[in-house]
Amino acid sequence: MKSFARAFGDQFWIFTAANAEDGFKLLEEHQDEIGLLMTDQRMPGDKGVRLLEKTRQLRPGIVRVLATAYADMEAVIAAVNTARFTNTSPSPGTRRSWK
Repeated sequence: MKSFARAFGDQFWIFTAANAEDGFKLLEEHQDEIGLLMTDQRMPGDKGVRLLEKTRQLRPGIVRVLATAYADMEAVIAAVNTARFTNTSPSPGTRRSWK
């Protein structure tokens, strides 16, 4: 996510968190300011799918993106079925440029 912040930080307000719990707290605190939530599937604590699910319950209209560097089809299927995510993306570290 740091790569994403560096690429787009001059165009958008970008909030980052080290884990899902902190990310959800940021969302609760800034929910009227956040229109897109991008999360990695693998991070400390809850998985990205769980964060997307909790986000959908709090803000059903927010755009939700699951980033993963792994071919974890179970995670993608879970995201579709439970979190109803918006999109998947390779993790920023796996791409040369976001622009």
